[in-house]
Amino acid sequence: MTMKIIKTNEKKLGKHAATVYHLQSPREGYLAVTHLPVEDAKGAIVMLPGMFSNRKFWISDKGIGLAGFLADAGYTCWIVDRRGMGDAAQALRDQQTLFNAMEVDLPAVQTLLKQKGHDSAYYMGHSFGGVINGISIANGYLKADGVAGLINFSSQLTVGKTFLNKPYSALIYGITGIIGYWPSRFFKMGPENESKHVMRDSCRLVEWAKGQDKASFWRGFEQITCPVLAFGSVGDSVDPPAGCEAFIAPMGSSNKQFTLLGKAYGHRKDYDHVGMLVSKEAQQEVWPMVLAWLDKLTEK
Repeated sequence: MTMKIIKTNEKKLGKHAATVYHLQSPREGYLAVTHLPVEDAKGAIVMLPGMFSNRKFWISDKGIGLAGFLADAGYTCWIVDRRGMGDAAQALRDQQTLFNAMEVDLPAVQTLLKQKGHDSAYYMGHSFGGVINGISIANGYLKADGVAGLINFSSQLTVGKTFLNKPYSALIYGITGIIGYWPSRFFKMGPENESKHVMRDSCRLVEWAKGQDKASFWRGFEQITCPVLAFGSVGDSVDPPAGCEAFIAPMGSSNKQFTLLGKAYGHRKDYDHVGMLVSKEAQQEVWPMVLAWLDKLTEK
């Protein structure tokens, strides 16, 4: 995969010293990857936020977040800002698509990691971030031998998603056709607006995954044989847990674990879509679950 480091800059995120790599990928790609270095790391983790979000979902400017927690525990984290998001805000809007993210940008990140001495990494995603990771692996864009494991939080395409389904998706096409982008900030959906191409791609993926041609969408998921950890939550109305479990079901891994978060299952909260990762309760019980799963694998 062709990849060029355009520039780097140093950043302080709380107590964590970070390096931001600005990458050029094919199809006029521009993305940013924030690296939290760890000496003698147990493993590397690539972290991809969902829609309307950026690096701050995983670690804030004050150093708070799952990435900081995992770095303290010995894992070096590489946090991706998709084209147009966060530190990659200057990316060309016409090239900000989910298919570019899956087909050329994640492979560019994989190339960067190999250049930095990581032959494999765990790929972690929240919501559509996990969907992008899964599709990229299933279709061979991300090389399977470079994926040590897959970790998903509320990632799915087939349950609910009314907003992205016809006839309601016509609203997305209409608004993005008029103003050229999706005003996520105005609708208080997240800190980042999305390009019209990303929003329309999300509609296409939902239709593909659950429509008449769904067999072709799921083809290749059986080739995902790395260990898989996935979470869903009782209180998540955006991505219901049934869909999250269904998303990993076709994967060919013999080591798959699905955890349903909720009071009825002994957890502190019926977490919502974001709270399952960004809340004090999540820090106390969800983050340690992730670490325990990783440690069990890396101790082998």
